[in-house]
Amino acid sequence: GGMKTLSQSAHPMSQVLPKSAHWIKDKAVQFFPQENRLITASGEEIDYEYLVLALGLHLDFNKVKINFYY
Repeated sequence: GGMKTLSQSAHPMSQVLPKSAHWIKDKAVQFFPQENRLITASGEEIDYEYLVLALGLHLDFNKVKINFYY
């Protein structure tokens, strides 16, 4: 446990994804859950049995309020 440095906690996605997973590097723009289908931003239609979505990360440090006490 405890705090870790970035180098201790960061790993390439290829090392953490299961070998059987298919990583699609695109945005999902439409969902059809009753049909187990989605459409990506590039227009690709994808049928799936199981779907795992990663929402991604957007860093915006200007919105973080920090109080410094000395």
